[in-house]
Parts: sequence; C-alpha cells; structure tokens
Amino acid sequence: MDIFNHISAVILAGGKNTRFGGRIKSLEHLHSYPLIYHEIEILKKIFRDIIIIANNKKVIQEYFNLPVYEDIYKRKGPLGGIHTGMVQANTKYIFIVGGDMPFIDRKLITKQISLIRKQKYDAIIPETVNGFEPLHGIYDTHLHNRIEQLLSTPGTFPIRTLLHQVNTYFWQVEEQNAFININTPQELEYYNSQFMSQQAFFRKSKSNK
Repeated sequence: MDIFNHISAVILAGGKNTRFGGRIKSLEHLHSYPLIYHEIEILKKIFRDIIIIANNKKVIQEYFNLPVYEDIYKRKGPLGGIHTGMVQANTKYIFIVGGDMPFIDRKLITKQISLIRKQKYDAIIPETVNGFEPLHGIYDTHLHNRIEQLLSTPGTFPIRTLLHQVNTYFWQVEEQNAFININTPQELEYYNSQFMSQQAFFRKSKSNK
C-alpha cells in the first residue's frame, strides 16, 4: 500500500485572531505572501488532497482554489477543527497543520508519514524537549467518533485529552523551525525583518563580486 495515497493534508485556519485585531491570521503576509500560502506550496508537493478548515470560509476561498469547511462543532478549539477534517477527508489518515506555520519542511513531513508503515498508530505526534506538537500531527480518521464524544459535552478540551486516550506515538525529534507558529504581529514583523536582512545581504554580496 502506498501510504501517500491514503493521507490528506488538513490546514486549521480558524481561530478568533484576537491578537491580529480580528484580521485572519493565516492571510497575514510573510515575505509578500500569506502565511498559509507558504504551507500550501509545501503540502501540494506531498499530498494529493488538501483541505482547509476555517470559520471565514468565503474569505479563504477567495484566495485559494481548495475545499474549505467550517467547523461542525462551533467554538470547540483545534479539536473541533481536527474532527471536521476527519469527517471531510476521504482518506484513512490526515496530516494536521496549523494555518500559522509557514516554515514546515517537506522532508520532515515525509519522514513522519513513513512511520505509519511501522505500526498502526492512532496518532503520530512529534515531541521535542519543549513538548509535543499536535498541530503537526498525523491522525487516523476513525478517531472522529471518539472526538465527537468529547465535543458533544460542554466546554472545550485540549488535544492532549484525545492523545492520552488513544494509541499515540510521540515521535522524538529535535526542535526545529518547522514547528514555529506565528502568534503575534510582533513575531510576524520579526520574521519579515529577518527576511529583509537576508535579502539585503545577498544583494550586497552579488554587487561585490
């Protein structure tokens, strides 16, 4: 079985975006392109199917020619987005990534997917010295029933609640840029300024040759 034919990518681009003044964070620009654009460019080299989960469905669809779905269970946090991705995907597995993670790495994702062949895990989650990364995770879509039990009760649940209930493989990896997510306008400004500094350096290097 070619495992890459049995897994879809799901980008969680929802959230309240309060730190960005209500603007859609995944559409904020990094290096002249929306954050989510950088992810899509990597994901389309790996996955046949990519879907986006967002509560601003119409706005996202104006930018990208991809399926966009709103949460089935509203205001339930990332777990609600994961559940919707499982329901909407037509594959056995989904790769979940946050919509504010523009530095994802093709080789890392490919290696993570290859771990499915070794054992039938319910979830494969990277773990570093700084903790685990559930929004860079692989999930078996049969878990949607388990998640629905959580979502149908009052309140919200962190993703770790699910991960500690199922057969999760916490994949030990080194901390890396792929797990960086942009939380604030200040962080976005920082990474944009880093890019501009690099561009200025390369222009200066070329002019000195």
